[in-house]
Formats: sequence, structure tokens, C-alpha cells
Amino acid sequence: MGQYVYDKEVIVLPFAGDFLHVIEEFKEQAEEQSLALLQEQWLDYLKNHFFIDKKDWSCQPMHDIFSFLKQLMVDSDQHLLLVSPMDRPEFSSFLNCSKRVHSLHAKAAHNWKLGPDMLENWCRENELIAQDTWVYLPSPVSGVDWKTGELKRLAEVAKAYSLRFLREESMETAAAESLFHFLPGSAYIFIHPYQTFQPAKWQFGFFMWPKASNVSALLSSGKLQSAQPDSLSLNLMREWLNRYPAQSELKFKWNAVAQLLKKELHELLQASRLEVQFGDKGRTLVLDFEYYRVAFGRKDLFTIEAICEEIEKGSGVKLQSGASLGLAPNTLIAVMYLGNVDSLDWLEKADIKPDASFLYKRFWVCIEGAQKLLHYLNTLA
Repeated sequence: MGQYVYDKEVIVLPFAGDFLHVIEEFKEQAEEQSLALLQEQWLDYLKNHFFIDKKDWSCQPMHDIFSFLKQLMVDSDQHLLLVSPMDRPEFSSFLNCSKRVHSLHAKAAHNWKLGPDMLENWCRENELIAQDTWVYLPSPVSGVDWKTGELKRLAEVAKAYSLRFLREESMETAAAESLFHFLPGSAYIFIHPYQTFQPAKWQFGFFMWPKASNVSALLSSGKLQSAQPDSLSLNLMREWLNRYPAQSELKFKWNAVAQLLKKELHELLQASRLEVQFGDKGRTLVLDFEYYRVAFGRKDLFTIEAICEEIEKGSGVKLQSGASLGLAPNTLIAVMYLGNVDSLDWLEKADIKPDASFLYKRFWVCIEGAQKLLHYLNTLA
């Protein structure tokens, strides 16, 4: 195991304010709460933030979109289209599990995003199954998000071929960048309010679908996996919504720090011969090792998985191979997630100073790992 681990997103935010104390209070009270009342409160939030018409949408508690898709492939005759590289490594396990799972490979020139032309070409070639296809629209691994025009064009393709788009959004997703806006009739949206905060078994999210959808019966039948929140979970979700501004402010603060940290890592690695893609969002750096292909070839290492293993042995730095995110093994792409970050309990009260001394004090191990990788690559060159 590498000393410097960057192969997954490991950042866990603390809860803001006295939310941990609230949890203990609710454990003692165990007051019964109605799921219907919580769903109504949730829809009120969506109405205020995304400007949806509540009468057009249904919601269902759900722990995880991955388990939902797994169940979809078992309990229905639907098709699933995945786009690589995927923002979650576990999605790659879908690719060989069923003939009804299909894939498209995005390109570096398009910032590893699904392009409208790519999707339209796939639909033309698979017109007979398009209307039974769900397209999982991942957050681009590059951190370069879709522009409004790109999303609009993707939605036009979806409407033309009766595709269903499935996307994970956040409570902070801008209304103008949401599928609620672009594809209200055939968008399926999962929002996990606690995402990136301290994980616990009582956390869950909501899966949203349009009531007019022809798969509404399938979703509401109970066949597809959903969360069964108990009274504690319901209480805490309602309290979370009531206290959400404080949680949102903490996440905003962390995002600002994360961008500074990612920029510092990017600048360090620029001293190597890596092609480093630095996005405006997200927690990742996309690393292209193409320049080092010959050097690794001399070591009989020809796939990115083998190269990542060698890098870990030689430098202690563990990266996520592009192959595990759905890219072809002959593509020498790896992903570096922000890692090696200690507890962030200090974050809420900290006075953030956007300079190198702040980063080196708080995130030295994370930065040191990038330095180790740089040194290792320079020995190859």
C-alpha cells in the first residue's frame, strides 16, 4: 500500500455548528416522523432552489445510485449507457455484466466529457434500443464541467431519441445547470444532501423522477432498491434541511481550499513531462503519462495499471488508473484525487489565507506525495 494515497476521493467534511450534538439529542428523543412530511419539505427545497413544479415530480429515499442501477439491470429490460472515464471506479464493474450495458469513450480533447455528437452517433447506430436506454451522465473526471450550451444540446439529443438521462446532482447545483431545467420530462436525478460530510448509516438521499414518466410504475413498485429511513434518519434529514445554510457555507469554504490545493499540486507536477489536466471543479487532476511510454516500455510496462503499480513501488504514490475508470488500458491516463488529508475539524473556524504557507502547514503530506511523484518521474527522464 502506498504511503501517499490518491486513488480515491477520501475527503470527509465535519458537520457544521452543533449538528453532532443534535444527533445525540435525537437518539434520545426518537420522536416519530412521517416520511410523507419530509418528502414535502424536500420538494419545497427543490421548488425554491430549482424552480420545479412540485406536482410534476415524485421522490423516493435512496442510499446510493450505484445499487439502484445494479437493481435496474436485474429487474427490468432497460439498457444502460455509460461514458468513460467514469467519476466512480465501481461503475466499471457494470461494463461486462450484461449485454444491455453499453459504453462510450470520451476524449481528452473534449475534456473527457460526453459530447452531443458522440451521443447522437450512438443513438443512430442503436436506434431500436434508444427509447429503452438510460444514460448515466457522470461528473467529468477532468473537473471541467459542461457549459450551458453543451447541456442544452445533450438534452436535445435525448428528446429526439427518447433517452432517459440519469445524473447525480448536489443541493448546490445551479438551477440553470440542472436536468430539472434542461430535461424535465425524462430526467432522473439523485441528490445526496450529506455527500462529502461525515458518513453514517442514517444518511440517505432522494431519487427524483417525473410523475408523467412511463417508468413511474417501476420506480414506485418497490422492486428497485430504496432506503427505509427510520425515525432518527427522518429527524436528522429534516434538521439538516432546516440548518442547511451552515452546512452549505462549510462546503463552499472547503471547495475554495481544495481549489488552492489542487492548483498547488498542478504547479508542482508541471515541472515533469506529464500532461496535467486541471479543471475548474472537482477534486481531481488527470495525468497523461504518454511522454514516459518508452521509459516504462524499457521496464516491460505497457498498460496504465502496470505503470501505476510500478509508480507505487518506486515512489510510494498510489494513483487511480484510467483503466479502472473505463478507459482502454493502452491509454496511459491516471487520475490523482486529493488525498492524504487529515481531519478537517479545524476548517469551520479557520481563517483561510490563500497562500503557500497555509497549504504547506495544513496539507504537507498531500503536497509531499506530489513531490515524490515528481522526483520519481524526473529519474525516468
